[in-house]
Amino acid sequence: MTMKHKVSQLQGKLHQIEKELNSIQDKCTHPSTITRFNKENSIRLFCKECDKELGMPSATQVEEFLNTKK
Repeated sequence: MTMKHKVSQLQGKLHQIEKELNSIQDKCTHPSTITRFNKENSIRLFCKECDKELGMPSATQVEEFLNTKK
C-alpha cells in the first residue's frame, strides 16, 4: 500500500467519523452545558453530553469558570 493510498484511506475514515459525530450532535437536545476552553483557547460553552460547542458563555458563567467571583 502506497503512502498516498494510506492517506486517502485515513481521510475517508475521518470524513465518515465526522459525519457520524455531526449527526449525533445534531440529534442531541443539549440538556446540560459546561464552560471550558476550545481549541483556540477561547472560553466557550459546550454540551456535556455530546461535546458540541454551543457558543459564548454569559459573564456569570465566565466568572464562575475562572473563579474570579469573590
